[in-house]
Amino acid sequence: MFRTILAACVAASALTIAPAMAETPARCEATSFRIYFGQDQTTLDDTTLQMLDIAERNMADCEYTELRVVMDGANPQSRARGAAIMAALDEEAWDVARVEQRAPTQRISQAPEFAQVVMSPTPLNVGEPLRDPNAGV
Repeated sequence: MFRTILAACVAASALTIAPAMAETPARCEATSFRIYFGQDQTTLDDTTLQMLDIAERNMADCEYTELRVVMDGANPQSRARGAAIMAALDEEAWDVARVEQRAPTQRISQAPEFAQVVMSPTPLNVGEPLRDPNAGV
């Protein structure tokens, strides 16, 4: 029951993010937002696709564009979720686009699953690549 209520709250908050981004485009300004996933969900909904499109357009005129998707490497769905986000992007819009693993100190237990998307007109620090949590098991 709690997960259902939490998922509904997360979905409602995601709906409020997209209109706010549409009203105040920030050209060539670093931006960050979260994409929340339901339990075992690995696909993107229309609202998320719109958010990515708006953010991508805001970086379109920059001399340099970099995108980083930070995921929880301990979650078995993280690889599929990262791949879904990368597939939704316009490859030609980015000088660098990568999926990274969230540092263990940044993991939040009992929190909803999310990907942190960071877009920047300057190079970002490189983090640890996302690894398969089942590798070597």
